Amino acid sequence: MFNSKDNFYDILFSRGASVELIPPTFDLIKEISRVTKNFVILFISENGHAYPRFWRYEFKKNNMKLIFNKKYKSDTLLVFKKEF
Repeated sequence: MFNSKDNFYDILFSRGASVELIPPTFDLIKEISRVTKNFVILFISENGHAYPRFWRYEFKKNNMKLIFNKKYKSDTLLVFKKEF
């Protein structure tokens, strides 16, 4: 993502460990928000892993609005839309 231009991807989708295992020292949400033009879709386990994050808060701080949130057993589907 470092080499991607701002607003390069219309939709960014991630499932599980691809975002859950990145240490909080890397500002992952800021980078995801920067390269995404419209939507971010995450299917993640919000609890019980090595690097917990405040997903909703961090995306909101980066101009992304939570538009859908659904719990499926131990995972959560989160859909954010970029606000301009």
